[in-house]
Amino acid sequence: MDNIPDDSVEKLDLIAQKLSRGDGKPDEIHFKTLLKEYKDLFDDLEDVFESREELHSHTVTTLFEKHIDSKAARGLPDTVSGIMIGKTEERSDWSTIFYTQTSGRSRNIQEIRTKGKKSHKRLEKMSLGMKYDILVNSSDKGMFLDDRMKWEKPTQVNGGIKEVIKKLNITRLPSLDKAMDTDDDDDYLYISELDGEWAVKSDWFHIRATVMRVFQRVDRETGQKSGTYMVSDGNLAYLRKVEVSEDGEYTDKNFTIYTPHDMAVYPKTSYLDFYGPTSISPERPATDQYPEREEQAVMNAYLVYPIYTPPEEEEE
Repeated sequence: MDNIPDDSVEKLDLIAQKLSRGDGKPDEIHFKTLLKEYKDLFDDLEDVFESREELHSHTVTTLFEKHIDSKAARGLPDTVSGIMIGKTEERSDWSTIFYTQTSGRSRNIQEIRTKGKKSHKRLEKMSLGMKYDILVNSSDKGMFLDDRMKWEKPTQVNGGIKEVIKKLNITRLPSLDKAMDTDDDDDYLYISELDGEWAVKSDWFHIRATVMRVFQRVDRETGQKSGTYMVSDGNLAYLRKVEVSEDGEYTDKNFTIYTPHDMAVYPKTSYLDFYGPTSISPERPATDQYPEREEQAVMNAYLVYPIYTPPEEEEE
């Protein structure tokens, strides 16, 4: 390979100094290791880069990423030991997992934002109800998991996710009709706390209901996937709101629950437990695509647990 340019040598020396501050080893040891890695990487990529100057720059930048940037964090690196109890839909830029800590007395629901392709891939392999030790970035803005962070040591939890959820004592709605009830100050009784205009994702409620319809959707423009359940609990007050036109058409008053697409898999007449934040969807005027909609309560469920699913119908 070429002689290493002076500016690259200066950068390697700076990286060695920072590594030395981190582990206490002499600068010389780190510099010697960096120099070997530099030469090996340069030789591997020599036929790829047309510009020698760009190759030298890329080589030292790669070593910086490996030894410094990969260890840096937006906040303080922290290991969280917790049980995964829910997740949002995976998006191109971010998604969220929900967990409850297994150490100390804390048993509340907390969230970790994930960002990056590797994080999304790892998230696909994580299982609800499993305990993980998760290395995260902690800051005053919350906890984040990116491509530099990791989780490890997955272990089974006694009783599975059902037992974990029981210990959280999540408030169950007495009926879907109660979802719109207010107190003396006109505050909704079963609506999650707000963070600005949006419901706090970790402020969960529990709904137990029968599936009327279920959909999996894909946005044509963004490719974003999602799931939707229309559910009912057979409450008389709720059923009385169903309207029938003179033409015999029914206007359903089912309750809407949004889920990740891979949770929208249970067929109609399934009896399910839904867990997640509730919010008020504002009234909407009629458009060419959608009918007029009154203000209504909805849920974003990040955990769906089956109590009963009907047997599959045999094909004739």
